[in-house]
Amino acid sequence: GNEFESVQFLQASDNKKLEKKKSPGKRGALIGGVILSTVVAIMIGLLIWHFHFRESTHTKRMYTGSMRIDNQVFQDAYENSSTPEFKALAEQVVKQLKTTYTSDARLKKYYVGSTVQAFSEGSVIAYFLSEFKIPAGQEAFVDTAMSSLDKIARKSVSSPNRQANVLDIKEMKTSVLDKRLLSSFKSKCPSFSFLTF
Repeated sequence: GNEFESVQFLQASDNKKLEKKKSPGKRGALIGGVILSTVVAIMIGLLIWHFHFRESTHTKRMYTGSMRIDNQVFQDAYENSSTPEFKALAEQVVKQLKTTYTSDARLKKYYVGSTVQAFSEGSVIAYFLSEFKIPAGQEAFVDTAMSSLDKIARKSVSSPNRQANVLDIKEMKTSVLDKRLLSSFKSKCPSFSFLTF
């Protein structure tokens, strides 16, 4: 024998239910487009906030200061900021300031840069500006750290790891610079910039 079984298919009660479902169509594409554009808009908004508005939570704080350098002898060339002698000593002062600021955990993360404005006699006295970018609400914290800067500078100078060419700083004073004075200064000296070494 032939052993064939016959198979009989039952008729469906509703042919429309058995048809394959069609793709979402116009309605699904519209919903998908709205969801995609919403996600993109949220991402763009977060990026704008992160890179633009979030930065505004930091304030630029300028400190003016002076330091007495005992292991230098004043030279007339220090009176002119374009002389090589002025530039060389200014570079040493800026390096010393950076070392001093970065040795203190309270100041290290906010320090931007410093510039030397002038030198005068009395051994050598250097006058400088230092910029910090401080989160809103932390200004008093940094002001307190800056008020103890003389101790911090002496500690870094008296360190056994001190290099021979480090400046011997005996007295360092700083104070917050009024923003109105800074804008006046920058308008008179447009070439003003901070040095970081």
